[in-house]
Amino acid sequence: MDPVTNIIRLLTYAGLIPLVLLNILSLYIPGPWSQWMVYYGAVILSFIAGMQWGISIELERSLWVLIFSISCSLLAWASLLLPYITYTFICQLIGFFFLYLIDVKLIPEDAYPVQYLITRKRATLIFVLMLVLQLYIQSIK
Repeated sequence: MDPVTNIIRLLTYAGLIPLVLLNILSLYIPGPWSQWMVYYGAVILSFIAGMQWGISIELERSLWVLIFSISCSLLAWASLLLPYITYTFICQLIGFFFLYLIDVKLIPEDAYPVQYLITRKRATLIFVLMLVLQLYIQSIK
């Protein structure tokens, strides 16, 4: 496997570290951890939507990818405006679901580097599990 692929994988998984830490902190130490997780979720949602926008502009010229990716960016922003943190996490989960659908259904596999989809699927699964865990943490507080 080429070194760039390894670096991409490493950096992708490193992006999950804040979620794991914030979940641990929310369980054991009072603080703004859940709100910080909301902000991080919105940033990552917008980042991935922007990547898909760029891929569509460069390779596919797919109207649906453009519409869904910008919608996910707007959803990320809107999630920050919701009055209850539980709603925010649900909104972000919906956004990640749509981003996943874009990756696996709307953008052809050959538009991505070989290992990209495998890494993205795993990272998305972990990200979603961390958001679900945070929903659970919110329900027991």
